[in-house]
Amino acid sequence: MVRVVVGLNRPGQSNDLTVGEAAARLAQSGLQVSPSQIRKLERQGLMLCTVRTHGNYRILTEDDVDRLRIIHGLRALGQSLPEIKKALRFLDRQNKGDRSEPVQRAMKELEQAADAQITRLQELKASLRRRQ
Repeated sequence: MVRVVVGLNRPGQSNDLTVGEAAARLAQSGLQVSPSQIRKLERQGLMLCTVRTHGNYRILTEDDVDRLRIIHGLRALGQSLPEIKKALRFLDRQNKGDRSEPVQRAMKELEQAADAQITRLQELKASLRRRQ
C-alpha cells in the first residue's frame, strides 16, 4: 500500500527525504548509492518506499537511509540478493519486537560476519602501513 502525502517537508524541518536527498546523505558518509540504485532496490523488494508525494516522488526516512546502509554493508560482506532479503526479513521482525531464537541467531550471525570483515580490513590496513 502506498501512502500519499500532500507536501514534502524539507530536510531540517522533517526527516523526510527524496530519493536524491537520501543518495546525497549516503554520499556524505562515503557510500555511493545513486537514486536509480535506490529505485532498483525497491523493485527488487529490498526497500519499501510506501510514502509518495502527489507528484509521485518517493519519500524516504532516516530509517530508510539506515536500511540502505545495511544493504550496502551486506553487499560488502559478499551476501547474495536472497541472503540480503532473508537478513532484512529477520531485521524487520526484530524491529517489530520479535525476540525469538531464530531472529536472535540470524542477527548474531550477521554481527559476527561484520566483525570478521572488520578484522580482515584492519589486518589489510596494518599490512599497508608496514609497507610505507
